[in-house]
Amino acid sequence: MKRFRFRLAALLRYREFQEQQARQVVLEASRVLRECEADLARQQGRLDQARAACEGEALGGMTAERFLLFTRFVAGLEARRDAAQARRQTLLKKLDACRKRLADAVAQRQAVEKLKERRQSEYGQDMAKELQKQTEEIVLMHRGRREKK
Repeated sequence: MKRFRFRLAALLRYREFQEQQARQVVLEASRVLRECEADLARQQGRLDQARAACEGEALGGMTAERFLLFTRFVAGLEARRDAAQARRQTLLKKLDACRKRLADAVAQRQAVEKLKERRQSEYGQDMAKELQKQTEEIVLMHRGRREKK
């Protein structure tokens, strides 16, 4: 009895390779997003500290020049925070696109695997039929020999 051989095995390996690559891209995008979110949290912390320091000093009295310096500093921190938030949004969109590509790669691999399973099942059924046919032929030949005697 010959063994089952899936002729699209190379395609299946290629689909698995594509899925693996897509997973790596998703992991990398997730890592970059986490770093961006950590940076955003640091920016927000600096901004909160600067505002608190400005308010504390304003209560004790501050010159107009010092107030302008604080407001410029806070504005600069807000601009950095806003840039980090915009980068985060961009990275979220990129991560969503990477996840969609991963889902597509998984679906393509599963389609080939399903085809393999179906063909393997058909092969098993065909082999069972062939074995049954051979068994019947042997039985008929054996009966024919008995009847001749």
